[in-house]
Amino acid sequence: MASQRLVEFLEQKFIPNTLGLTAAAVKNYREAVRSLNGWAGVDCRMHEVTESLIERYMRSTILEGSTVDAARKKRAYLRRIVRHWSPDTCMKVDGRRPHEGNQLTRMRGLTNAELDQPGSIMEFWRVRYVPEKMIGCRKSSILQMTYAISNFAKCLGRCPLMNDLTDDNLRNLQRWKLQKGDRATSVNSCVKDLLSFWRHAHQLGLLTDCPKFISKLRSEKKIPVAWSLEELSAILHSAQLQMNPKKGLACPPSLFWPALIRVGYDTGLRRSTLFSLRTIDFNPERGELRARPDDQKTRVEQIFSLSPETVISLRVMIASRTAPHQFLFPWNFTKEHSHDCFRQILKRAGVWKGTYSGCAFHQLRRTTATHLTASLGIESAARHLGHTSSETTRRYVDPRFLAEHRVSDHLPRIPQRPIE
Repeated sequence: MASQRLVEFLEQKFIPNTLGLTAAAVKNYREAVRSLNGWAGVDCRMHEVTESLIERYMRSTILEGSTVDAARKKRAYLRRIVRHWSPDTCMKVDGRRPHEGNQLTRMRGLTNAELDQPGSIMEFWRVRYVPEKMIGCRKSSILQMTYAISNFAKCLGRCPLMNDLTDDNLRNLQRWKLQKGDRATSVNSCVKDLLSFWRHAHQLGLLTDCPKFISKLRSEKKIPVAWSLEELSAILHSAQLQMNPKKGLACPPSLFWPALIRVGYDTGLRRSTLFSLRTIDFNPERGELRARPDDQKTRVEQIFSLSPETVISLRVMIASRTAPHQFLFPWNFTKEHSHDCFRQILKRAGVWKGTYSGCAFHQLRRTTATHLTASLGIESAARHLGHTSSETTRRYVDPRFLAEHRVSDHLPRIPQRPIE
């Protein structure tokens, strides 16, 4: 059975034994299998269709121009076929699928043994860089640097060693990432992490040369987009109709999401901090909410004053819980699932454009920054968002909502001459 072809298993086992499949669904399953075989260049067999292969296929189709939603649907079809063949494959363990257990495996498909070799950048990052340069940093910030290592590995086609940190190799990495469609900001972030490894190794005497001629790419600076009050009203109305996730929440989704959105708008907190808020830090009598320093990116404690509508929404949500919980917004699912649910709300509200830079939760943070700047000024918005510089806050502000944006209203009008 392990050597059976994917196409044969689909036609002989999956379709006949799966009840309720419509003609359209059968067509979609066949198209997903055909697309996977075309991408792989071979007639895949069942034992070859692993979770890692499906994930790499999805990412490749997105890079080739497919929409994210279409790629995810094909991935879901392929996973169902594989689960029918082997129930233990593509199943979640402790909230994660097999390929999600390691950051590098998700990006490259390599094991730790393949990347963490003697003299490799991965070994230097684990043994020297993290203990010496990232003391007290959040785990997510530490793991973020492994993306640079995995991208360098894909560019070289092998495990990157410390001796591979040269000007020519990093310039080749820049060109490689640009050719595969990455933005300049992503390229700069990747190269910056590798340069950090290189400089620290040079200071320790492990490398004789230091970086000299690696220039930073000029990135696009797009105007931030915020939601208007009318759009926020539509989003809250859509959130009251939300039914997902259907299981696993401590309260109904129709109460969970409106409260989360209201708190996000009042505080301007990041998504990670929102889902880390504690129930004990909410003071309904004073209408205040505390964000702990350990949960903040800036490691600064903040206390926010909430609107009466937000306090009522939180009271109702907490009262509807089936059992007490330490977190204000307990979330037992993946981060990607929270994005998917919020995207459903935005699509139902008619405000989803599919062109937001970053996640939609950050769009809520930009909205808070924009409306605070319009009413109280940029300095007040910077303090509220926890920014040390108002210049950082300016990158969050949508100029359409500022009075100074209507410059044409203050320019003298050009007199018109009658046409003779």
